[in-house]
Amino acid sequence: SDNIRATPAGKLSTVINLTMNDEVPERGENILDNLLTVYNKAAISDKNVMSSNTLDFVEERIRFVVKELDSIETKLQNYRTKTGVVDLSEQGKLYLQSVGENDRMMTDLHIQTAMLDEVEKYVLAKDRQIGVVPAITSVKDPMLGQLLNSLFESEMQYEKLKKTIPGGNPTMYTLKTQIENLRPAILESIQNQRASLNANRSKLGAGTGMYTSILKGIPKKERDLLDISRQQAIKNDAYSFLLQKREEAAISYAAVVADSRTINHATASFLPISPEKTFVYLVSIVIGLLIGFSFVIIKELLTHKVQFRHDIERLTTIPVVAEVIKVKAKTADVYNNTKRQLSFIEQFRQLRASVALNGRKLKYRRILVTSSIAGEGKSFIANNLALSLAISGKKVVLVDLDLRHPKTTTMHDLNGQRGVAEFLENNEVPVSTIMYPTSNEKIFVVPAGYSDVNPTELLLNGDINGLLTKLEATFDFVLIDTCPVDPVTDAYILSESCDLTVFVVRHNFTPKSMIEMLEESHKVGALKNISIVFNGIRSRGFFKGKYGYGYGYGRKKVYGDHVYKSEAVQRKA
Repeated sequence: SDNIRATPAGKLSTVINLTMNDEVPERGENILDNLLTVYNKAAISDKNVMSSNTLDFVEERIRFVVKELDSIETKLQNYRTKTGVVDLSEQGKLYLQSVGENDRMMTDLHIQTAMLDEVEKYVLAKDRQIGVVPAITSVKDPMLGQLLNSLFESEMQYEKLKKTIPGGNPTMYTLKTQIENLRPAILESIQNQRASLNANRSKLGAGTGMYTSILKGIPKKERDLLDISRQQAIKNDAYSFLLQKREEAAISYAAVVADSRTINHATASFLPISPEKTFVYLVSIVIGLLIGFSFVIIKELLTHKVQFRHDIERLTTIPVVAEVIKVKAKTADVYNNTKRQLSFIEQFRQLRASVALNGRKLKYRRILVTSSIAGEGKSFIANNLALSLAISGKKVVLVDLDLRHPKTTTMHDLNGQRGVAEFLENNEVPVSTIMYPTSNEKIFVVPAGYSDVNPTELLLNGDINGLLTKLEATFDFVLIDTCPVDPVTDAYILSESCDLTVFVVRHNFTPKSMIEMLEESHKVGALKNISIVFNGIRSRGFFKGKYGYGYGYGRKKVYGDHVYKSEAVQRKA
């Protein structure tokens, strides 16, 4: 029946679970129990036939080997009487010991060849006795063994049906055809197996030559005795092997038990298995999760803003030198924020090493910090980079050259103070009068100041390089916080007077089109020594210490519709 299924309990298990789905649980239990009973009886009957065939074959081989062994022992006795050589020397015993394993393997090959000969003789015989395949259990080749088992089972079934069904029945014809079709495959397998045995025999014969050096020091008479003794040992091994096989066949024949036993009799499930509520709920949950994940992924893929680091790397060849996580706390005094995350601090150390310091040596002293549009965090990056440099012992001055929206000036509460604008209008203004200290003694700020002149014109006509030169004489680093590149050109003007440009890109804020525009500017060298800082990435996953927008993701009783399952467990012996 299609409702009955047999499945192994495990990959390497010898236990088979039989299951049957039926609307009436008692009926399913009775069918499975009766099925196992009939199966075990049939297995016992078939096992008796196979064991008997194997035992007959082994008995015949034993008689043949005993004859040969008697002949060799007689020959050995006659030789000892004739020559007076009674025992072997130590060297001769060493030779027998060395060559013994080789001879045992050779004997095994001879026995296997003899078994193949018997099987071939049976298959070729036209008047053979049906259902008496010789020595199936002694065949070592799995394919040949499977073919012989198929032949045995087909012939046994044919013999059983022949007693109850007329010869012209289509079932009998089908079985007869199946038996005849098995013959060519078995003969071909026998030929392949015999060729393999002959090849192994040739290898073993060639290997015997390596022991001939032991014979060089042995007298001729003893060598002859050694040869006879060796033949005797070979036959003894064959005799012992056959006796073992006979015992195995006799025990198998005498046992008369099935190859399997019933571990648990069939029992029906307490609850119906169909419809399965748990499966329906599970599928619903999985589908819901897939829809949710798909929505999030599609939304991120279709957005026009930068989401991941690989978005930047795909659109431009400018290197991304650092990633900075999103900081929730907002404080005007960035130098007194003692609750920074360790990962946040480490990211600015990385940025410091990438753009400013090479060990203890200064790499770039004039560093321009800009972005594509307002709100990407360029002032935040500039101020924290200044702090990181100050922690390393360097004197830093922050110059707010974002003359339109001076965020750094506001952060340090310097609105209304004289600054860059006043110096550019009148370069006679002392630089010391526009430098203001911060809470960190190594950091000074030059605010934006105020002027009625257009900021771009002020930068073009003022002595900005002179200001930077004077500041550079006093400080190790000059950090310049300037306007975004869109829509004004201040950053391009200032880039000529700087050593390095740090371009800030913010997660889920910077348009991808701005990265494409930046790449075009980079190709023509509009910004000097440009590097990108990926700002505002968010922690993802269960471990918040690892940020994720950089690398990778950034970085049966049935009364109605119910069906019951009956199950029985059968172990193969």
